[in-house]
Amino acid sequence: MQHFMEHLAPSIDVCSQDQVFGRLVPRMAFLSPILLTSIFAVASKHISKTIEMTDPSPETYFQETLDHLIPVLNEPDALIEDYILAAVVILRVMEEMDISLSGYDQQSHLPAIHALISAQERFATKGGLRQAAWWVGFRQEMVVAFINQRPIVPVLEHCNLDRSFSAADVFTWTNRIIVHCADVINHCFQNGSLDQTTYQALRDYGEAWMAHRPPCFNPIFQSQPSGIAGSLFTKTYFTGDVIAKGVQHYHLSKILLVAHDPNVPRLGLQRKAYEQTVDVSFWHTL
Repeated sequence: MQHFMEHLAPSIDVCSQDQVFGRLVPRMAFLSPILLTSIFAVASKHISKTIEMTDPSPETYFQETLDHLIPVLNEPDALIEDYILAAVVILRVMEEMDISLSGYDQQSHLPAIHALISAQERFATKGGLRQAAWWVGFRQEMVVAFINQRPIVPVLEHCNLDRSFSAADVFTWTNRIIVHCADVINHCFQNGSLDQTTYQALRDYGEAWMAHRPPCFNPIFQSQPSGIAGSLFTKTYFTGDVIAKGVQHYHLSKILLVAHDPNVPRLGLQRKAYEQTVDVSFWHTL
């Protein structure tokens, strides 16, 4: 439990001002065997990977949690309690530790996270553990969609998510650009080509977010690449993880839009010239 609170919860809570998984979830776990074993599963998995030790405990805890979890989720009219959502996203964190860039989520033993998250769309802005679990599950679904190059399953238009530029805390600003990145993923990986009107609107939103974001999103230090092995990229430091998360999603959305520009020439010298321009754009983004 202590390992989960110190080493895993902070990354799960990175976009949550209330730090729900670090503060509330451990206390709830003592009242919920499902939640408790899910925490033990992910914590023991992380420990075994950190010290490169073979340990059967993670899979034992994982299976024990599933044995209790799946019957609950299979009930067609069951009310999904907060602790169930929390347990699912925690187990998903455990599965993410075995991500392969060649493919992801192909052999998941969990109920489809996107189906569960889609069913909770109305809670995306309700607050508390249910909202925190929705956002974590939503970001996990974004990873699955990005690596498998497919749209995100939750219908974002139904979630009443904040896409404004009004004054807000850094967590809200980061969640806004995460939603924008999800919009970009959806449009880039949808069937058919990206129309120019939508493409331009997505580009404009990203640049507007960058222009309106609070000054605290500026880096506090930035080193230049030296060309020496291990120092080929710029190192950028921010005042907090949530700010770095927001800037990361801004650049990811920008890269995707460059790669899926509908104005790209298909053949000839213009295509070659465009590819060189894209290479320069990618380098500056990185």
